[in-house]
Amino acid sequence: MDPSRRTGKDPYTFMPKTVFKIRGRTDPGLTRGNNEDNFDICPDLSNTKDAWIIPAPEPIELGDLGCVMVVADGMGGMNAGEVASEIAVSAVKEKFSDTENLEKINDSLKDVERFMCDVLVYADEKINERIKKDRSTEGMGTTMVLAWIIRDVVYVCWCGDSRAYVYNRSEEPALRRLTKDHSYVQQLVDERKLTEDEAFDHPESNIITRCLGGNMEKPMPDFIYHMLKKGDLIMLCTDGLCGVCRDVEIKALLDKYEDDFPKLILDLIEMAKAAGGPDNITVTLLEALEVEENEHESFGQTLTPEQGGRTLFTPKKTAKKPNRLGVIILAILLAVLLAITGLFLTRPWDKGKGQAPASDQSDAIFSPDTTVTATAPDVPSEEEGKTLAKPLTESQKTEKKELQNE
Repeated sequence: MDPSRRTGKDPYTFMPKTVFKIRGRTDPGLTRGNNEDNFDICPDLSNTKDAWIIPAPEPIELGDLGCVMVVADGMGGMNAGEVASEIAVSAVKEKFSDTENLEKINDSLKDVERFMCDVLVYADEKINERIKKDRSTEGMGTTMVLAWIIRDVVYVCWCGDSRAYVYNRSEEPALRRLTKDHSYVQQLVDERKLTEDEAFDHPESNIITRCLGGNMEKPMPDFIYHMLKKGDLIMLCTDGLCGVCRDVEIKALLDKYEDDFPKLILDLIEMAKAAGGPDNITVTLLEALEVEENEHESFGQTLTPEQGGRTLFTPKKTAKKPNRLGVIILAILLAVLLAITGLFLTRPWDKGKGQAPASDQSDAIFSPDTTVTATAPDVPSEEEGKTLAKPLTESQKTEKKELQNE
């Protein structure tokens, strides 16, 4: 990461940094005997000492390496789902604690995407290593959603049905999903076999199609990004919240938020409990108070939920170099075409009939269905020095014999 924050206009003027609040909380819910969820927060990756702590609810200036939030929802029940989520979160902390490696990452979209996807793959490897050592944990796995905020961009990588949202009351719609669930019912929604409301109430809404561990052959994380704006609330949560509270209910609660940041997370958890609290509930929140403005020529914009909650990557447009071979071939084809056209225009066509004389019809191209009408050639005039041969009469034959006898 480039630590320089000077503007292009004045080399001695520094850009204002992003300022934010960040919190997180987990709760076992009302019916589970244990909590299989895990989460962690690093408010400043540049701080190598005591970096992974939940800070006081005070404004924080974003460091050069950014901040991280991660949420994991373990599964496996008796087979140690809480162990899987803990291993996954620890793997994330290990990778992001290597500040020397982070500093080598260019904050381009491809570099960040590659790194974050590699982090989730590494977490999957650590879970599988544990399963091989302890067969009693076979089948354990976890979902994961990971957010890395650098300057004015939120990068999100996930696997499973734990979600990332962005809320901004000045935007329309105010609440948007940044992630798309890797779940059976989401596939049915994508195939237009279910509506979002039907998917929410579906009895198999808990079936996920991707995770870390869980006997999956290979993790397939997805990646998106969002251009951070002042007033944005970035929320990561497990389905203990979004699986029992509809988006419209979550939005209604966020609409009431004023400035009590810790209470907001408690209110979200209590809302999930009021809906029955059948699962563990975990929520992390980041509020953008000020946002550093940067130019990102290669970045697009976050799409709407109707477009799948995805993002566009619009590459920087550059002029393409001409293909020399292609140009040569095109020039040859044009020359041949012009030659054929010139020959075609200079041939003695019979304008009255609209086709070539009969003697030239062998050069013409016809479709199989074309009917060709043969026509006799015009008789040349005597002025041209040519006559047609005619058969001799009987008197002419007798006269010819007499001349021969003489």
